[in-house]
Amino acid sequence: MDLKIEPFPGFLNVSVSGKFSVEKAVAGFSQILESCQDSGQTSVLIDFSQLTDADSATLRVMFAASARELYEHHLSAGGQPLRVAFFGRFLTWQPGMEVASQNGPGVRTFTNIDEARGWLGV
Repeated sequence: MDLKIEPFPGFLNVSVSGKFSVEKAVAGFSQILESCQDSGQTSVLIDFSQLTDADSATLRVMFAASARELYEHHLSAGGQPLRVAFFGRFLTWQPGMEVASQNGPGVRTFTNIDEARGWLGV
């Protein structure tokens, strides 16, 4: 699984590709939080449209629960609240998003990149 984080005016653009791995996804989300902290960005667009082998709802929920814990730590360490838009070809991440959004960041999934950017306000 490959992760590319690029700062743009008003948001971080994250491209994720390759074979899904819970461990790599959690490590990647930690990198995203660090990048937000370092750059002061509070909006993140995560493009997972090139991600493969992410069909297991169990694995997605495991990732989401771990990501939520990382996010809570981010906040307790003084990090800013985030808005995170996930963009993909289809909404396979919905069970994970339900877990991630419980007391977590503003999270939504999109199949249209322009709608994702609009929701982020970028």
